[in-house]
Order: sequence, then structure tokens, then C-alpha cells
Amino acid sequence: MVHAAGTRSFSHDARGSLIADTRPAGAGVTLAYDDHARLASYARAGAETQAMLYNGFDERVGLTMESVGEVLNAVTYKFLDDILWRQVGRLSAQ
Repeated sequence: MVHAAGTRSFSHDARGSLIADTRPAGAGVTLAYDDHARLASYARAGAETQAMLYNGFDERVGLTMESVGEVLNAVTYKFLDDILWRQVGRLSAQ
């Protein structure tokens, strides 16, 4: 994809899942998936990194966000779902 600022490109793994989104000026996003093709991590250049945690029912039950290179600023969240599996809350584990 070409923009006035430069070229934007996308990379996919063998399953067809997006693993990289490279944007003009070097900024971009890197994604990783677990063995069940669930999003395991999301990293944006110059921003926080996110790691997801799932339970045995394939529900996302946790999210850890880490500031750029600073493990001390990590925040972990737990998610609450209703009976129809809709996310109804997010709790900080700290």
C-alpha cells in the first residue's frame, strides 16, 4: 500500500495471520500467535508491548502491558465475562 509518506507493507505467516505491519519511517507493528493461532503478543514500534493470556476455553483472561523496555512498568489485567461470553470488566492485578 502506498501513501504520500511512503510505502506500507504487510507480512503473514503460513496460516495467513498478520505478523507484521511495516509503516513509513520505520514505524510498525509486530504480532505473534500461540500454537492455537490465538494472538499472543502485540508490539508497536516506540510504544508498549502487550502479551495475552488464555484459559482452556480459549477465552482471553489476561493482558500484560509493558512500557518500552521497562519491565517495572508492566501492568497485568484480568477480564470478566458475562454468561454470553461478552467482556464486562477488566481488573488490574496489581
